[in-house]
Amino acid sequence: MEITRALSIRQPWCWLIMQGLKDIEIRSWTTPFRGFFAIHASKIFDEEAFSYLNEILSIPEMEEYPMGVIVGYAYLFDVKEFKDKDAFVLFKDRHLNNPDWWEPSKVGFVLQEITSLPPFVSKGKLGLYSLKNPLHIET
Repeated sequence: MEITRALSIRQPWCWLIMQGLKDIEIRSWTTPFRGFFAIHASKIFDEEAFSYLNEILSIPEMEEYPMGVIVGYAYLFDVKEFKDKDAFVLFKDRHLNNPDWWEPSKVGFVLQEITSLPPFVSKGKLGLYSLKNPLHIET
């Protein structure tokens, strides 16, 4: 299988996905894309999320997260619209975001087949971007 796209995800969100604790990635934009994509751990750390998550989960310390690397891949199965805060809260156990962070523009990328890879350095970009060097995965 060839993976030609990637999505940069800030830590600790990326770590939660790779640990199987989060299978809905919250975004403020949607995409028609469905398929496999590489998961890139951004070089930017989400400190607000870390503070919130550290209160509700047992997660590693800030300096323990891989950053600036591709850590795995997943299948983007669907994009879930959260038309109101109640819908956002209903899926809280799957996206792990603070319910107070809901906004009308929030959507959830529903992920399946999340698979780890040995981390390797790669540049990230905004959006669901094309990889300069596609990943070739043995199936």
